Amino acid sequence: IDYDDNGGVIISGVSSVPGRVRLYASNAAIGETRVGADVRWTYIASSVMPIGEYTIRAELLTDGQSDPVVAVPFERLPPPPETGSDYGAPSAVFSSYRWQVRRSLVGGVSQSAVIFEPE
Repeated sequence: IDYDDNGGVIISGVSSVPGRVRLYASNAAIGETRVGADVRWTYIASSVMPIGEYTIRAELLTDGQSDPVVAVPFERLPPPPETGSDYGAPSAVFSSYRWQVRRSLVGGVSQSAVIFEPE
């Protein structure tokens, strides 16, 4: 999961089974995308993810039926404070099940990437 300071989000994954992936944030459907020929899927949306904690769930749909589901705990962190020369320095938050890495983008906003099961 990648996200920016404005609530824009990119959620991606892989599936060897063709179909559609329906995405949820704490039981609210936020969108759908198709599994591509390269077995990857990506969902991109702007301003859908307020700051807070969610369970992000990806549900594979094949032939109109719900199949495998993956759910992960996710927290969208608030933007980092501007602190003079330190603003823009990469930062990271580590836990046993996810890493969150933040980096600055041109224009003064930052983008964060959340990596699940990093080990």
